[in-house]
Amino acid sequence: MTIDVEALTKQMFDAAIEVLRGKAPSIESYVQGECAKIATTFVMIESGLRSGVISQPEGVILLDMQKSATRSVFLTAEGLGALVVEASINAALAVVRPAVNAALGFALL
Repeated sequence: MTIDVEALTKQMFDAAIEVLRGKAPSIESYVQGECAKIATTFVMIESGLRSGVISQPEGVILLDMQKSATRSVFLTAEGLGALVVEASINAALAVVRPAVNAALGFALL
């Protein structure tokens, strides 16, 4: 199964913006960009696993690094609280969990 970056980006954006709506009126462009980066990270992990360039633990580390970067962008962009930011990231990842885990063949999310 191949990961569809555009579909995952949209699903993650819709879930994250729902959490952030009303709390950060001008954050939409940041959310869109960060969701695209996370989706691209999933593709990079998928490709690396298939080619044997990265292992599952390395895939987990790559995702953790991107989540940390996303967290920093959200916290800085609007001065949002850590709990709201974490909730938005968790919501974004939850909606794509089945597709990503199926594509990767292991429970990354």
